[in-house]
Amino acid sequence: MGARDQFGYRYDNITGSTLVHTGPGLLHSVTCNSPLTTSGTVSVYDGIDNTGTLIAAFALTQTPGVAFVPTTLVYDCEVSTGIYVDYPAQGPAGGNFTVTHI
Repeated sequence: MGARDQFGYRYDNITGSTLVHTGPGLLHSVTCNSPLTTSGTVSVYDGIDNTGTLIAAFALTQTPGVAFVPTTLVYDCEVSTGIYVDYPAQGPAGGNFTVTHI
């Protein structure tokens, strides 16, 4: 039995601003999977766009010459409207993220 069968988690791999989930649900985690080529901020909202309620904002820094380790931030928080990840073009570049949710 896989995690999706046991827990019902879905995941989306994103490289830009994305509406990940609509309606009530649960944000489980956000993972930064790869190194960045520029620094910036990624924000996660309970909403269908970046005008929703801010759940988290994390600043990511480019670290050339340093070994990259994927990082997972666990939230396990309920959302009422949806999950929107704001990863603007002028923000961090080069990375990709996995958002795990129900």
